[in-house]
Amino acid sequence: MWLMRGSGKRGLGGMPPVRRLIPTKEPALGGAILVRPLIEVSREEVVNFLAAEGLESRTDKTNLDPVPLRNWIRLRLLPQVRVKFDPAVDERLTHLADILREEDQTLDRMARQDLELVLREKNLMRDSFLQLDRAMQRRLLRLWLGAALGDIRGFGFQDVEEALRFIESGPPQGRLSLGRGWELVKQYGAVYLEKRRKKQRPTCYSYDLPRRGELVISEAGMKVQSSPGISSPDTRPRDSLEAVFDLASLPETLTVRNFRHGDRFQPLGMKGHKKLKDLFIEKKVPLAVRATLPLFMAGGKILWIPGYGRSDVAKVGAETREVLRIRVEFYDR
Repeated sequence: MWLMRGSGKRGLGGMPPVRRLIPTKEPALGGAILVRPLIEVSREEVVNFLAAEGLESRTDKTNLDPVPLRNWIRLRLLPQVRVKFDPAVDERLTHLADILREEDQTLDRMARQDLELVLREKNLMRDSFLQLDRAMQRRLLRLWLGAALGDIRGFGFQDVEEALRFIESGPPQGRLSLGRGWELVKQYGAVYLEKRRKKQRPTCYSYDLPRRGELVISEAGMKVQSSPGISSPDTRPRDSLEAVFDLASLPETLTVRNFRHGDRFQPLGMKGHKKLKDLFIEKKVPLAVRATLPLFMAGGKILWIPGYGRSDVAKVGAETREVLRIRVEFYDR
């Protein structure tokens, strides 16, 4: 039946005589071992044993209905195959299932080794994953999803192929629904699982920043400190979370707000302007970060994007006498 459904090795291998239950699927059993002691014993052997022991047997009448596919195969198809091909076809199919099951277990062990190489914490690293053969990608993806979700029954071949296409050629940042409230999320080089979120209203904020003081931006989880000072030859920012500006070129109060569609800025050292969206794409800034990242404005012009770039506006030069130093720090929200 599984052959006609286009199943792979795992499906064609049938139910194993012994398997360990998945704790995430059956938590109360705690990964116990399930043993099917009679799965390799034929019906004829069972009936003969009962007769020899003088025990009665009962027949489930639903098993005699040829309408269900499973019953039709057993009652109509297999008897004809035994006559036209080989009376021992049952043993041949059982032997084939044993071989496929053993090969599947071996391939699983190999895939688990590869999985360790392409995982960083719980994230699937896209570039390393795509270097694997397609067949191993399918197996590894199912192992990864199974380890995270427990039960992936119903996640068939077409679902696996759709997920692989999403990882390989989908948008650099995007989401793919896996059903049951889960989504496959891609953020440039990382792929991870996340519970589907309720649609949230876009974040929109704007604050005034004085020349000296502190500002807390709860939407971004950032603290901002600004302070004026005297310019000197070694006046320069310590890192990408700090910027220094010519104080005389700035208004009394700066504006700090988040991204708006159509935002442009003049990168330091350039005459032309650049879309902020293009900068974010180049720097591979996640969408969630873009939505809340503070932009420092002076009279409608973007001065600085902390961590990603500053503009040519109010740059410090040889004639600068006073500077405004701005530093941002992250805090746990």
